[in-house]
Amino acid sequence: MDAESDWNFPHQFDYIHSRFLFVGWKDWAKYFKQAYAALKPGGYLELQELGNPFVSLDPSLTPGTQAWNSNVFLAFSKTGKDLNAWKDFPALLKAAGFLPDSIKQTTERWPSNEKAARNEKERSMVADSMRNFIEVVQNMNPMLYGKVLGWSEEASKAGLRKTMKELKEVGGHIPV
Repeated sequence: MDAESDWNFPHQFDYIHSRFLFVGWKDWAKYFKQAYAALKPGGYLELQELGNPFVSLDPSLTPGTQAWNSNVFLAFSKTGKDLNAWKDFPALLKAAGFLPDSIKQTTERWPSNEKAARNEKERSMVADSMRNFIEVVQNMNPMLYGKVLGWSEEASKAGLRKTMKELKEVGGHIPV
């Protein structure tokens, strides 16, 4: 089933979780309405999305990473996907039927590499998130830079190499 299709489950759920849908989702209002209808009374919807554009709590966001982020933001906007949709989540959730006092939005600081990690928990987060991030970037970069922005394959690869090198070498944090 395509998650953006109409949901026709024969039962309701206690808990619905989604994570990092921001790169593929267009109609958040529909998603929240369908999630609300698919939840049992008292059920939970949990969302985990990256904040965009990436920001740094310290001066560690490098020029290459800033440029990559700006280009990705531009490319996704050209495909009709809003990487800042998370800012509208509280209003969209209320419109879908969720009670205002049940909506909680928090921002967590995720280190982008081991130099930025402060403890073992953050080092574990780094390993998992960097593995995931690198895989996502390597797979979506050719499509976004080549097909959407019209970059050559070599220019796309060069930008990707610079960004990956900077992410691995400089300590930074990504808001989630």
